Amino acid sequence: MTIFETLPNEILIEIFEYFNGFDIFLSFNQLNSRLNHLIRTIPIHLNFQHIHKTLFDQFCLLIQSNSSIKQQISSLILSNKDTCGQIDLFLSNFSLKDFPILRSLTFIQIEQQNINQIKSILPFLVNLQTFRLLDLYDLTNEHNEIISLLPLSNLRYLSISSLTFIKSQSNLTYLTVSGCTLDQLFYQFFEHIPLLKYLKIENIYKASHSIKNHHCSIYHRAFHLKQMIINNYEYLFDEFEIFVQLLPNLQQLTISALDNLCMIDAQRWEVLIKSSLKILRTFQFIFGLYCRGQLFYTFDQLNNRFSQLIRRIPLQLNLQHVQKHLFDEFCLQLSFYPEIKQQIHSLYLSNRDSTGQIERFLTSFPLQDFSHLQFLTLTDIDQANHLQLTSMLPLASSLRSFCMSHTDYDHEILTILPMSNLQQLSILSFHSIQTRINDTLNITKLTILSCLMDDLFYHLFDYFPQMQYLHHHYIRDLQAFQNEFWWKEHQWYVEYSSEKYLAEVYTIPYPSRTMQINLNTKRYPGKIVSNVFDQVKYVTLNHEVVNENCQYYFSKIHTLELLLHRSNVLQPMKIEDLRRIVNLNCLKHLNISQYGRMLTCEFMFDLLKQSVNLSWITINPEDFLILLKDDELCQDLNRIIRKMDILKYGHPSFKTSEDMRKFCAFFSNIEQLTCYVMEPNDVFTFLNHLTKLSTIDVCFPATMNYEPFVELFDEQSQKFNYTYRVESMNPTKLSMWIGKRMK
Repeated sequence: MTIFETLPNEILIEIFEYFNGFDIFLSFNQLNSRLNHLIRTIPIHLNFQHIHKTLFDQFCLLIQSNSSIKQQISSLILSNKDTCGQIDLFLSNFSLKDFPILRSLTFIQIEQQNINQIKSILPFLVNLQTFRLLDLYDLTNEHNEIISLLPLSNLRYLSISSLTFIKSQSNLTYLTVSGCTLDQLFYQFFEHIPLLKYLKIENIYKASHSIKNHHCSIYHRAFHLKQMIINNYEYLFDEFEIFVQLLPNLQQLTISALDNLCMIDAQRWEVLIKSSLKILRTFQFIFGLYCRGQLFYTFDQLNNRFSQLIRRIPLQLNLQHVQKHLFDEFCLQLSFYPEIKQQIHSLYLSNRDSTGQIERFLTSFPLQDFSHLQFLTLTDIDQANHLQLTSMLPLASSLRSFCMSHTDYDHEILTILPMSNLQQLSILSFHSIQTRINDTLNITKLTILSCLMDDLFYHLFDYFPQMQYLHHHYIRDLQAFQNEFWWKEHQWYVEYSSEKYLAEVYTIPYPSRTMQINLNTKRYPGKIVSNVFDQVKYVTLNHEVVNENCQYYFSKIHTLELLLHRSNVLQPMKIEDLRRIVNLNCLKHLNISQYGRMLTCEFMFDLLKQSVNLSWITINPEDFLILLKDDELCQDLNRIIRKMDILKYGHPSFKTSEDMRKFCAFFSNIEQLTCYVMEPNDVFTFLNHLTKLSTIDVCFPATMNYEPFVELFDEQSQKFNYTYRVESMNPTKLSMWIGKRMK
C-alpha cells in the first residue's frame, strides 16, 4: 500500500480538485475498490483543451460504457483550437441535457457545423452558472443567435464577443467581453446587469459619436462593480472621466492605451482619482504613444487642453503618398495654426505619385519658416523646385539630415546646401559631393546610390537606418507619474521607457503579458523595485539589445522571439548575455523564424543546455535545413522538442524528399507539426513515420487544386484515426487532429 492510499477521503477529494477529470479516471479507475468508488462520488471538471485525441477517444468510450459518469460532470471545456472537430465529435456522441449537474460550459473556436448543435441544447441548460464562448472568428451573427438562447436566470459568469444581446435583466456578476464601444457600456448596460462585480473588456473601440457629460446623471450606476480591466482603450480622456462616474465603488482598475496620447496626463489622473475613484486601491496601466507625425487630422476635434498638449510635440511630417484631400487639409491647418511650423523637426516631401507636391508646399510655406527643422527629405525634385530651393536651402543652417533621390539637380543642390551641422546625407552619386568634400567632416552617415569602388577608400560610405526621433517634450509628461502621489500616497510604482517611435509609461509590475525590446529601448525607473517584469510571458528581443548592458530581466518567460533587423550585424549572441535578460529555465517556446543568418548550431547547443523546459520551436525553413545537417544537434532537439513550426509562406519546409525523410527519421518524438509542403501526399509521409503525431497544420500553394485529395483524406481518416479541416485561404491550410492508429 502506498502513502497516497492511506490518506483520508477528505484529503483525496481536495487533491482531486486540482486534476483534470479524464486524468482522474484514466489514472485511478479500477485501481482498487476504495478509489474506484471515491472517484464516482466527486464532481468532475473536464478540460479537453490541447488534449491528445487518443486520450479523448479513451475517455469518451469510458463515458459511453459508464453512463453514470455523466451525472458527475460539473464543468466542461470543449475546443477546436489545435484539436479540429473536437466539439462536433463530443456533441455528436453526447447530449449535454444528460449532464444534470453541469454548471460551467466553455466552447473555444466553434465552427459553422457546431452552431445548430449548440443552439439545440442551450435552452435546456437552465442550471448553467458559467458560459464562455471564446476565440470566435467570422461568426458574429451566429454568436448573437447563440447568446440569445442562453438561459440567464442562474448565470453568474459570462465570456462573450459583444454586448449586443444584453437587453434584459440578469444576475451576472462576472463578465468578459472581446470588444464594445464606450456608449454601449454607458447607455442602459448597468441597468440590465446591476449586480456586476467584475468586468473585463479586451477592446473599447472608438464609436462615431462622443459621450456627453450632461447625460451621466440619468443613467444607472454600477454600485457593485469592484474590478475592471480594459486591455485597449481608444476614446479620449474626457469620455473616460464621464464613464467612471458610473463606477462609484471601483477598487481595482487595469487599463492599457498604447496609442492614445491624451491618457498620458498624470495631473489629470490625480484629479480624477481624488474626485471620482476615491476608494481605488489597485491601479495598473500601460499608456503609450507611437510618434508618426500624423496628429494633425484631429486638431479641430480635441478639447483645448489636449490641443495644447499636442502642440508641444515635435512632429515628423511625412507627406509621401498622402492623398490630396489630406494634404490640402493639413496645409489649411498649418495656415490657421502657424505655430505648428515650430514643431516640425522632420519633413518629407515627394513629387512621386503626387505631382507638384513640393512646389505647392514650398510656395505656401518657405523652409525658413520652420525654425526647428532638422531632417529634410525630397524625392523627384523638378526644375521648379530647384529654383525654389536655390533661395531657401542656404538659410536652412540647422539641418542635421538631408536626403534626396530621383533628381537631375543633385549637384546643383549640394552646392548650396549648408553643411555646418549636417550629420546624415543621402545623395545620388559620389561625384555630386566631391566639390564639397572639405565641408563633410561632421557627416557620420552617408548613403550613395552609386559610386566607383575606388571612391570607397574615402571612408565616408556608411548606410544608416531610419532616424531616431523622440525628444524631451514627452519625458516631462512621463516623469509626472513618479511624484509622491503615486509612490508615497498609493504605493503605485511607475516607470517609463522610450525607443525610436514609442514612449511608454506603466505601473510595476508591468501589467501586460507581452513585451518587445528593440534597439535603443531605454528604461527610466522611479523607485527601485524588483520583479518589474514577472508578469511578462511573451518576449521579443532584437539581437542587438542582448548584451551585458541590457536593463531588462524576465524571470517567468514562456515564449522568446529573437529578431535580426540589421544586415550588418556581425557579432553572434553570447548565451551568457541572454541569460542575464531571460530565465532560460522557464522557457517553453523559442521563435527564431526571423533570426536569419545569426543562427548557428553552436548557439543552439548552448541554448538547449540551458533551457530544460523547452519543448516548442518556431523556425524559418532555410535555417532549419541548415540545422538538419548536424546529426548530433538533431538528436538533442528530438530529445526535448515536441512541437515544431517550420513555416514561411510560399517557401516549402523541405526542399527534397530526402530532407523530409531525414526529418522524419530524426524527429520521431514530434507531437505537433506546422509546415508548408507542395503535395498533399506528403501529409501521409508524416502520418506513416511520425507515430507520436497528435496535431498537424499543413499549408499548400494557393494555386493547387486540393479537391481530388479530399476523397483520399476521407478514405484514410479511419485508418489513421484523424479528423481534418481544409480552409481555402491563401495559402490553403489543412488541419488534422490525430489519434492512435487503427490496426
